[in-house]
Amino acid sequence: FVSAVRGKHLTFQTSGTITYLKKVNGRDLREGDFVKKGELLAKLDDRRLRAELAQAEAQTAEAQTQRVTAQANLSQAQANVEQTKAQVISAQAQFEAAKNDFDLAISEFKRRLELFDAGVISESDVDVYRNRAEDAQSQVRAAQAQVNAALSNVKAAESQLASAQSQLTATVAQIASAKAGQTRSTISLEDTEIIAPFDGIVAHLNIREGDFWTTQILNSANTSNYQTVVDSVPIIINDPSAYEVNVELPTFYGPLVQPGQSAYVVLDQDMSTASSRGMSQQELFRLARARGTIFSVSPSVNPGERSVNVTIRLYQGSKNVLDGERVSVWIAVEENPTALSVPLNAIVYRDQKPYVFVVNQQEKVVKLRPITAGIRGISMQEITSGVEPGELVVTEGLNRLVDGTPVEVINYSKGNREQGVGSRE
Repeated sequence: FVSAVRGKHLTFQTSGTITYLKKVNGRDLREGDFVKKGELLAKLDDRRLRAELAQAEAQTAEAQTQRVTAQANLSQAQANVEQTKAQVISAQAQFEAAKNDFDLAISEFKRRLELFDAGVISESDVDVYRNRAEDAQSQVRAAQAQVNAALSNVKAAESQLASAQSQLTATVAQIASAKAGQTRSTISLEDTEIIAPFDGIVAHLNIREGDFWTTQILNSANTSNYQTVVDSVPIIINDPSAYEVNVELPTFYGPLVQPGQSAYVVLDQDMSTASSRGMSQQELFRLARARGTIFSVSPSVNPGERSVNVTIRLYQGSKNVLDGERVSVWIAVEENPTALSVPLNAIVYRDQKPYVFVVNQQEKVVKLRPITAGIRGISMQEITSGVEPGELVVTEGLNRLVDGTPVEVINYSKGNREQGVGSRE
């Protein structure tokens, strides 16, 4: 059968009411209409899905706003950490200074005690340095308290930083989730549309505006019956610029068929006409509506049919065939332009071996002569041995002849190839 090299089954991926069908010259799309790549061919009611998409977009926008806030909070928290760490350094410096002052005050106080014991200074002088030492000690304690407070501030700032980081991570996750929901909604919307994937022609159209479509239509189709699938798919488009023919050949022909060999295609209706009119194979050959070459030969055998699948790509006459049309194909598996050949109806078989009746014009009798057959064409058979160029062979009434039957040659001319050995076509 004939099929487009490029075809596509187009379907909705969701269920709903068909609210749009492409318009062509003011009317709805029909089978046979041409469509352009990217055109919207059909659409389901998508109001609910559009609302879901709008909600997903709003959630994405809100999450992005929250992310900006979280990023600002994180930056502020990082600045606070740096600031509190600087405060710790400052407090520690003040503590060291206070400690040094305290050490100096203690040293001065001890010296004054020694002088007092020696009777050099009065007790009031000692009290002055004692008070100074006590004040310095108070300064050390205060500085230590500032260091501890600064360290606590660092921990608090670091905790706020971790919280801000968690908040930012959460908002990033929210954005990803919102965008995923937005993507799902977008895909769901796309599932309500049928878009032409390439320039082509509508081969099958099984929907109308207002119909309710459900994916169960395809799910319940008998996939083993291709016609059921064809009748269930909403739209099928084909590229009419290139067709191919898929044939199944008996396995014993498989090794003979090779890519690149010529093939001739005859429509089944022409085959029927030829059969009813009793046309010869040569006349049938002239009825070939298309020509092509072998594109591929399957290396495997179909178990059920015990056949080999062969694909023929047409290069001439593609406009004369239709997608899905059944045809007959003749494949030229061998060629020999210089071959000696006789008409196929000149050959008889005895014990499954080929013979021809050769006319002995001198004795006016026929001789049954064994032959070796070569390449078989549509109407002619190559003879590799058994006859010579120019010899006459009988093509009609063979069932009335035996070896040695007298014959009379009438209306013979050397140009009549149906009565003599001729060159292969």
